[in-house]
Amino acid sequence: MSRYCAIRTDTRNNSDYIWRELKAGRLRQGWGYRPDQNLHEIARIRAEHGRISEHQAVTWRGNRRLLSTEPDGVRPGDLIVMPHLPRYGLWTIVRVTGSYRYSIDHGRSGGNPDFGHILPVQIVTDPIPWRDPAISDRLRKAMRFRQRMRNLDGLAQEVDDLARAFRVGSQR
Repeated sequence: MSRYCAIRTDTRNNSDYIWRELKAGRLRQGWGYRPDQNLHEIARIRAEHGRISEHQAVTWRGNRRLLSTEPDGVRPGDLIVMPHLPRYGLWTIVRVTGSYRYSIDHGRSGGNPDFGHILPVQIVTDPIPWRDPAISDRLRKAMRFRQRMRNLDGLAQEVDDLARAFRVGSQR
């Protein structure tokens, strides 16, 4: 059974980069700028009751749900609403196609190494204007969240309806 969530990433400073990566099938999330911030490694240390660093603790709090091994984790087949992509005021829906992996992007343009957290995805919709009447008031309100990830399971029908209405190439 598919689950639904919204993920915010750094679109304020890196929207062109994040969009290029998304089109290449990689949803990249920040707080992944050090080798020890790999969520698989943090999960292993935690399972062994080891001590994690402050960098790892912050990374874990914000990104642990990228791991399919977490009870509320993202899994292949899940739909993710990405606000402000490809630019501010537009949303894009993607489908997760694989499992989390970690690879810091040392060559990204315009900044320091970061965005090591990767979910393989496929873009499902053309960009959706956030004020489009097809978006329910409930979903619009839910998308005002500030944290990195928000569960949207309770709005599954609304997300499915948008995914159908704005599917890639639908010429809406």
